[in-house]
Amino acid sequence: MRVVAVLIVAAGLAAGATPLADSAAASHRAASLSAENAAFASWSPDGKQIAFVYLSSRKRYRIVRMSSNPARAVHTVLAAKGYCCRQLEWAADGRILVNPDVGLKSVRVQGGGKPKRLFFAGSGCDNSYGCQTYGFILSPNRKYAAAAFGPGQAPNDWQQIGLVKLAPGRKPVVLPPPHTADSYDTPLTFSPDGRQLIFSGFSSSFPPVFSPPTLQAIRLAGGDPVPLTQSGIPGASRVPTDVTHVQWSPDGSWVAYVEEDDTAGNWKLEVVPTTGASTPRELASCAGNFDFSWSPTSKLVTYQCSRLMTVRPDGTHLTNLLKGRRHLLAGSAQWSPDGSRLLFVAGPFSFAYHVWTVRPNGRDLTRRS
Repeated sequence: MRVVAVLIVAAGLAAGATPLADSAAASHRAASLSAENAAFASWSPDGKQIAFVYLSSRKRYRIVRMSSNPARAVHTVLAAKGYCCRQLEWAADGRILVNPDVGLKSVRVQGGGKPKRLFFAGSGCDNSYGCQTYGFILSPNRKYAAAAFGPGQAPNDWQQIGLVKLAPGRKPVVLPPPHTADSYDTPLTFSPDGRQLIFSGFSSSFPPVFSPPTLQAIRLAGGDPVPLTQSGIPGASRVPTDVTHVQWSPDGSWVAYVEEDDTAGNWKLEVVPTTGASTPRELASCAGNFDFSWSPTSKLVTYQCSRLMTVRPDGTHLTNLLKGRRHLLAGSAQWSPDGSRLLFVAGPFSFAYHVWTVRPNGRDLTRRS
C-alpha cells in the first residue's frame, strides 16, 4: 500500500449530543448547493481566502473559493465532469493544485482557461496512460510540490518523486525527478528551510524484494540523495527509520513523527527536541495510521485519531476541538497561515459534509459551506 504524508484519511469523531454550530448566513449560502458535499479545503497563502471542492452525485465537481470571513459569496474556480479529488492544495503562484484522476493538475485561482496537466517527462510517466499520481506535498513556502507517481502495475511496479516549481506570475515548471534509481519512493516532508526534500524509499526489483525503507534527503538545488542522518538538518539523527509521517516544527526546534508501536499494535505520535539531550515524548496513540501538523507558531500540534485534537509538544493542553459533537471528520485539518484557526471538512452520519473553521482551543466553531 502506498503511503503519502498528505493523503486524506476519513476518521469518525466521538459521539455526542450537540450538532455542529451553524450560522443563518452559511445555511442560506449553502441552500442552493444541497445536492453537493464539500471536500478538501485549503487556505490561501495569505490566509484571506479558502478553497474547497463541491462534489456532486451527478459525477460533476466544482472547485470554489471564498473569503475567509464568514457570510461571503462563493466564486467558482472550475466546474468539470468526472471524479475529483484525492487532494487539493492552494500553492504560492496563484494556482490550486489538485489530484483529480490519473495525474496532477494546476488550476488558476481566478478561473478561466483549462486546467494544466503536469506530466513528469522522461520518467516513463510523461502521459496520462497507465500512470497515476498518488499524492503530493508542498514546501513551507508553497513554491515547490513533490508528488509520488508511478504506473501502479504489479508485480514490478515502481514509484518515483516528481518536483514542480511554482513561481508567481509564471506557469508551473516540472523539474527532473530528484531520484531516478529503480526504487519505490514516497515524499514525506521538506526541511524547515524548504531547501531539502525528505523521502522514504526502498529498492524495486522483480521478483519483488521487500526490505525496510530508508530515509533520505536531497537538496532541491541538485545533487544526489544522502541518508537523512547525513543531511545536516537539525534533529535528523533522532528520527527513527520506520516512520510513516515526519515533520519539523516551523522554527526547527522540534521534530515529530508517526511510527508503529509494536508493543501495543497501534501507531504513535512522538516528538523530540532537535537539540539537547532528551528522549522522545509520546503525544498520542491510535489504532490506525494517522496524520498531524505543526502550527505556524511551533507551539501546538494538531492530529486526527478518531477526534480532532491539539496538544503542546510538552504534552500539556490536550484539547478535543469537537468535543460533544457527533460528526465524522473527512480529511486532515489545515492551520491558517497565522495559526489562529484550523480549517477542516466534517459531516454528520448522514454524510452531508461541510467546511468548518475553529480556533485551536475549540472555540468559535463556524460552518463555511
